[in-house]
Amino acid sequence: MASYSELHCFFLLFPLFILCSYALLLSPTAPPAPNPTVYDLLPKYGLPSGLLPDSVVDYTLSEDGEFEVTLQKPCYIDFDYLVYYDKKITGKLNLGSITDLKGIQVQRFYFLWFDVDEIRVDLPPSDSIYFTVGIINKKLDVDQFLTVRSCKDKALTLREVLQRNVISTEAAASRRYFLGTQCGVKCNYVEPLASQYRAKPYMEMDHHEEGSPSGSCKETDSSEDKAQRRRTMHLREFVVEDVNKQADDFIKKFRKQLKFERQESLKRHR
Repeated sequence: MASYSELHCFFLLFPLFILCSYALLLSPTAPPAPNPTVYDLLPKYGLPSGLLPDSVVDYTLSEDGEFEVTLQKPCYIDFDYLVYYDKKITGKLNLGSITDLKGIQVQRFYFLWFDVDEIRVDLPPSDSIYFTVGIINKKLDVDQFLTVRSCKDKALTLREVLQRNVISTEAAASRRYFLGTQCGVKCNYVEPLASQYRAKPYMEMDHHEEGSPSGSCKETDSSEDKAQRRRTMHLREFVVEDVNKQADDFIKKFRKQLKFERQESLKRHR
């Protein structure tokens, strides 16, 4: 039978035990560490965080480096080249590289799309990043990939590009014509020029002739208006021809590069 002193100690310690247990239950527990975002993850592998757009909603990464990134929807980003991102992007993440890449394409000349198979950087880091498209490696400036960019829903079509250039040219011409009528200069139409898809304004202004009243401009008749419309049509045809010519040149260079790479590959394996 327990003695009186033992019972006395039990009744003294039991409330203390209850209070300690209650305090432990009420003590705040440390919240679990949040999972790093994919933008935090890429720099840990030596890669710039701006390789992916800002529309990533989820990603998974396995122990062997296999990853899957899910975007809100397919979209485009303008770097040195226009890049297309599929809604689902997969690949294998390694230190300084992404291999077996699927879901990213690069565009050339508004209608040619190429799959990007691999992305890598130099170790230790340099100012360059390399995109592998088939057997061709393209070296780009890494600075453009340091910032996470927003994604566009669609890319400009060839028609939209041509319309944008022609409209900007016509707007510049109209602005010059308006300024000419306000400041008293003679407006002379000149032949349109186009280079690298960007047409130059096809109107120029000269100072008014001596003796002509200040604040007036030589009016154009309907024949000059017709000539302006013809020049606009010629401008559009010129831009289209320029695009087609550069596209043909690119295809020729691309085939030549493929032939060269194949020859070099055969030499290395002999």
